[in-house]
Amino acid sequence: MKSTRRTPTAIGLHIENDEIHAYQVTAGGAIGVSVPRHGVGADGSMERVSEAEAARVWSVLRRHGFQGTRLAMLAPASKMCIAPVPGPPLSSGAPVEQLVRSEVARTLRCDASALELGFWELPPPPRTREGDAGEYLVAAISYGDAEACIDPFESSGLIVERLVPAVDALPRVLRVDDAVLFDVGGEAGTLLLSRDGAPMYQRRIPECGHGAIVDRVVRLLRVDRDAARHLVDAYGVTTSENDGVSSRAEGARAVREAADGVATQIMDSLRYVTHRFGSVNVGRVLLTGCGAATPGLCEWVEAQTGLDVRVLTWEDLLMEAPRHAEAPAARLVGAVAAAASDVKIARAAA
Repeated sequence: MKSTRRTPTAIGLHIENDEIHAYQVTAGGAIGVSVPRHGVGADGSMERVSEAEAARVWSVLRRHGFQGTRLAMLAPASKMCIAPVPGPPLSSGAPVEQLVRSEVARTLRCDASALELGFWELPPPPRTREGDAGEYLVAAISYGDAEACIDPFESSGLIVERLVPAVDALPRVLRVDDAVLFDVGGEAGTLLLSRDGAPMYQRRIPECGHGAIVDRVVRLLRVDRDAARHLVDAYGVTTSENDGVSSRAEGARAVREAADGVATQIMDSLRYVTHRFGSVNVGRVLLTGCGAATPGLCEWVEAQTGLDVRVLTWEDLLMEAPRHAEAPAARLVGAVAAAASDVKIARAAA
């Protein structure tokens, strides 16, 4: 008799400057944990994960009920090269992967055989003629940078099955064509537009990341990062200028400036994509990432853009859990990136 017990999925892992997020679907349901990192610099920077840190994280995950040793990791955006690259249409029968790989290697001035890459054919411009060259969105990372992400965890006995770029992972988990995906991550903001579950446009904006918002408050108020992060996460843009607590009001002003930047980037990107690909049916914005739940951010961006804006929550992902259980690794790490937006995700003690 065939067992109906669900086999645990691989563990999705997303490493950011100040936290490492993990997600898994087991027979008992979905688990989400964020593990704090130690030794964040005054500027918010963090060295790559060491073997000791990987072992500590794995110990925390085991205590929280994570099962198995298989990992699917979100590739570090700072190490990724993501760019449009020209090439012949897939329908031409030409060796597209070889040509795209050579073009990326030429741009990065490295050996083509030393790259791990994925690529997606982009929709043609509105006035494309037969015989015109195609264009691809390419995500590439060097083997050296990939191994630096993988090796510490494999030293702890874990098996990294896949290293997935966010440009692929987020569209897979959300699968929406009528929305801008804006990830307010720890290191940067990332804007994504997709079609049929495949990316068609990405823009990385460091100044719109949660870390950059905290840095604004640090510079403005001359406080340490812990105090600045508390102001951002607890009060966001919601504090009135007449609140009576100057630090809250000044902190809120810094967050509003960053929120204005998010709104501007969204509208500028929509104008570009409309020009490049023709009409796009976008009427809403989904905010993900560790900074998405900043109080008032969603409402502020909605007021500035006129679009329907909401934060993707942990409950949204729980509804998707049955599909995640049988889904490819990219969907799992996409879930990790999105799950980090919800304040209800467990914050693990180190």
